[in-house]
Amino acid sequence: AYNASSLINQSIYIGLMQSVHAASYEEVLMINGIYDTQAVGLSNIPIAIASAMASAILPSIAGSFETKNKKDVNQKIRTAIKTIMFIAIPAAVGMTVLARPIVWLLYASLEEESIDLAGWLLAALGASIVFYSLSTLSNAILQAVGKATRPIINALIALAAQSAVASLLVAFTDLGIYSLPIAVTVYSFLMCLLNGISVKQATGYQQEFIDTFFLPFWASVLMGVLAFGVYHGIVWLMPKGYAGNAAGLLLAMAVGVFVYFAAVLKFGAMGSEELLSLPGGKMIVRFAAKLHLLKK
Repeated sequence: AYNASSLINQSIYIGLMQSVHAASYEEVLMINGIYDTQAVGLSNIPIAIASAMASAILPSIAGSFETKNKKDVNQKIRTAIKTIMFIAIPAAVGMTVLARPIVWLLYASLEEESIDLAGWLLAALGASIVFYSLSTLSNAILQAVGKATRPIINALIALAAQSAVASLLVAFTDLGIYSLPIAVTVYSFLMCLLNGISVKQATGYQQEFIDTFFLPFWASVLMGVLAFGVYHGIVWLMPKGYAGNAAGLLLAMAVGVFVYFAAVLKFGAMGSEELLSLPGGKMIVRFAAKLHLLKK
C-alpha cells in the first residue's frame, strides 16, 4: 500500500494533466520525474532513519508485550516516538527552509528552473517527513503487539482518501504537480492518526505532546530561522555561484544543528537518560553537561 501510493499518484497526475489540462506527455513526464527523483528522493532520507529505528525496537516491545508488562511497553513506545521526533521534526524544518540550496548542492547539473521546482516540491513535502516517520514507527509497534493487519487496513483507508484528494486537486485546480505533495501529506497524516488510534486500543498508550512534539517543533523553528539567515548572509557575502551556495548551506546546517541541540535541551524536552539511548549518547551528554544545557 505504501508503494502503491506513489504509483497511483503518478498515474493520476500524468493521466489527468493530459486529459483535463491538455498538457504534453513529455512535459508532464519531465515534471513528474523531478518530483519523484529529486524531491521525494531527498525527503526519504530522514524517513529511512525512522525505518531503521522501527526495525530495531520491534523485538524489545514484542518481548515486553509477551510478558504483559504494560508499563514497560508504554515506556518503550514513548521513548521510541520521542527519539524519532527528536530527529524527524528538525529534519523536516531544515529541508523546508533550505530546500533549494540542498537540491542545488546535490543536483548541480540541473537547469536553474528545475532546481527551483525541485526545491519548492521538497519544501512542500516537509510535513510529510514527520508524519511518515511516525507512521513507520507505529507500523512496527502494531506488528510487535500482534496487530499486524491493522497497518494494512489503515494504509488502504489512507490510500483511498489520498487518491481522491490527488484526483480532485489535479483535475479541478491549477496546482499541477503540487497536488501530489498535498496528497502525500494527507496520506501520511491519516496513517499517523489511524495507527495512533490502533496503538492506543492495543496497548492503552496515552500520547504525550509537549516534550515529544511541541518543544522540538519550537526548537526547530528557531533553528530554521537562524539557519535561513546564516545561509543567505553567507551567499550575500560570497561571490554568487555553486561554491557560495555550498559554503552557505554547510555553515547554515552546522549552526542549525548546534542551535537545535542547545534549544531542545534547554527547553527540557530530553533528559540525560533519553540522550543515552541515542547513538553516541554518552558523548552527547558529556558535551551538553559542559555547556550547562541539561536541566537538573
